[in-house]
Amino acid sequence: MAQNSDKLLIRQYFRTIPDLAGLVNLGTLTSNHMDPRDRSGISFYNSSVAGVWTSVAWFLASGFLAAQTLEVNPARILFDQSPVIRASALEPREHITIHADLLDGADHPWRSQAEFIADDRGVVDVTKQAPVKGSYKKVSAPGLIWAMIPAGKNIEIYRAPAKFAPQIVHFKLVKNGQTISATDLELLSIADGTKRVEVKGGLHGMLFEPSTPGPHPGVLVLGGSEGGLPSRNAAWLASYGYAAFALAYFRYWMGFRSNTSARR
Repeated sequence: MAQNSDKLLIRQYFRTIPDLAGLVNLGTLTSNHMDPRDRSGISFYNSSVAGVWTSVAWFLASGFLAAQTLEVNPARILFDQSPVIRASALEPREHITIHADLLDGADHPWRSQAEFIADDRGVVDVTKQAPVKGSYKKVSAPGLIWAMIPAGKNIEIYRAPAKFAPQIVHFKLVKNGQTISATDLELLSIADGTKRVEVKGGLHGMLFEPSTPGPHPGVLVLGGSEGGLPSRNAAWLASYGYAAFALAYFRYWMGFRSNTSARR
């Protein structure tokens, strides 16, 4: 996938918090003898054993409370923006792999992966760290997106979802072949609230207006020799505050077939 292809993003927390309160409370007992009347099955020989038990209980609790997590922030972005992809609560200097995959508008699968080494805090931040191996080499926040390659045969080009639907990208944190945490990212082709007005007659096209109050600077968007309606470029400009008119100066029916049903 080209580096400027639609980009995708995620958030999901994986937490397991067992109830260890009972264990911790048991560890505070100061009994120095075994009481035969105690039928709970729990006793301590001396206070030092109780202290060790307390330490073990808190150690177990802290491990569960800091479950290894993969986050993508924000979880919805425009396709030209970059998400922050971050794995946390790892072991310092631990090797982990982050996988990314999607189905494009033609239901073709695309995939990428990259292996990272956690820092001394047990964190992998893709915006700041380069992978040690994988689908790309240098530091790149959206690297797992633009470095995707087809996962099937006879796939030559990425196709965006029809009708301005968001592109969903799935991310997985993988260790030793097992998925530890997962989350999704939505890449948007058009900002929420953008208005679309279809124009037919002497001119054929579609006007995209920002959701913010005007007036807005105007842009005329023309396609190339492929013809049709250059709606995605116009939608992108409107998402950033321009009133953009996509002009279909020939083969206009091609663009309208895929976009008119998406009017808001």
